[in-house]
Amino acid sequence: ATFALITKGGLDATTKACYHLSLLDDAGTVKFRIAFREAGGTQHASTYAFTPALGRWYSLAGTFSAAAGLNLYFAARQYEGLPGAAYALVGSASPGAVSANGSTTPLRLGAGSSAAGAAQDGAGAALSEVRIYDQVLALATLQARQNERLVGTEAGLVGYWRADEWMSPAALDYERAYSLTSKLYDRASATARDATLVGSPEWTD
Repeated sequence: ATFALITKGGLDATTKACYHLSLLDDAGTVKFRIAFREAGGTQHASTYAFTPALGRWYSLAGTFSAAAGLNLYFAARQYEGLPGAAYALVGSASPGAVSANGSTTPLRLGAGSSAAGAAQDGAGAALSEVRIYDQVLALATLQARQNERLVGTEAGLVGYWRADEWMSPAALDYERAYSLTSKLYDRASATARDATLVGSPEWTD
């Protein structure tokens, strides 16, 4: 069974580029999986098997470029908000074509997308600190930022959902929200793409 964590488009579509970060139950073996599908239909994917511990958090990062291909990074954390092990490369896939013909379906956090763009059930897992960039970050940059709260103005950052609003009807996007003048998060000036909560998700500590 496959349970979506972050999706942009449906992997079963053939005309639009898309990407997925998922949790798999492969005959009792738990795996994280990252997949990128080219607009022409060629799919690149990598998986990482691990033994999850109840109540423990895990950090994941994925990158893709035509030159370097797809890379999956993993780090275990004891508790949310506390430093854990440094990111390490745990999987990779071959390079492919990067197309401007990307999926126009909404980005979904904690849910999947069909080829037609309809929402599908997700992993039922807790998500925190979702960050999306429009450029490939080096492993050293991922490691430097993994235990830090971003200010929202980092180069290439296009989406930053901290998911710490607690009881809010939306997960707020803090990309570009930090004011260098006031030294505060200024939501009024943010180019925000807040995530509307659907399906009665629950906030958790």
